[in-house]
This record gives sequence, structure tokens and C-alpha cells, in this order.
Amino acid sequence: MAEYSGVALSNALDVTSGNTGTSQASLNSGTSTTNFANELIVGAGSTFSPNVTFTPAAGYTQRATSTREALQDQIGVAIGANNSAMTLSASTGIWIGVMAAFQLPPKTTPSYILAGKIKLAGSVKFR
Repeated sequence: MAEYSGVALSNALDVTSGNTGTSQASLNSGTSTTNFANELIVGAGSTFSPNVTFTPAAGYTQRATSTREALQDQIGVAIGANNSAMTLSASTGIWIGVMAAFQLPPKTTPSYILAGKIKLAGSVKFR
């Protein structure tokens, strides 16, 4: 679970996407078209297989990871097609990828809180 601050105070959620697959060494959320520039794009992925390492896609920062789950984000610069993708250290059984894009108020840099503490980088354990 992650909590972000610095998003728009009303109608913050712009678009979402979700996708599933099997037996691949990567996962993705599927694509959604954002309606605003400079949105916070949050992506998460999970696999059925244990002991998988997740590598974020170009432009994304990994915020949390375990052997089965990962969370990443980025600021999407342009309006248009966006998705969240991750490379996996091994081909997995079943995987799921999700993405949500949030509007930011003008001139805002979001931060996030994980398990009640402000985290700037690093890894955490999922419960």
C-alpha cells in the first residue's frame, strides 16, 4: 500500500488500465490515454511465482518491491498513450500489471508515503 500527496484536490484520477498474462519475462498494465500533461503515473505488478526481481521500465522509479510485487511511478510529460511495464528476472506463471494516472495541481512535485513513513528510495516488504 502506498499513499501519495501533491495530486489535485478534486477529480485527481484521470485514467487506469490493467492487464494479465502468463509465462513471460515482462509485464505491462496495458495502455491508457492520459488527458493532461505532467500527470503522476503509478504502476504496480505482481506475479504468482516467488523470488522474482522486478526492473522498472525506462523513466520509472521503483518505490517498493518484494519477491512477488513491485510499485513504480513517474511524471508523464505529454498527453497521450501511457502504460506501466516491468522486466522480470525470470519467466513467470501468471502476472498482473495495473496503472493509474493522477492530475497534479500546477507546479507541484508529488511525494509518497509508504507504511506511514516518508520514503525517498529503497525497498520494503509487502504484507
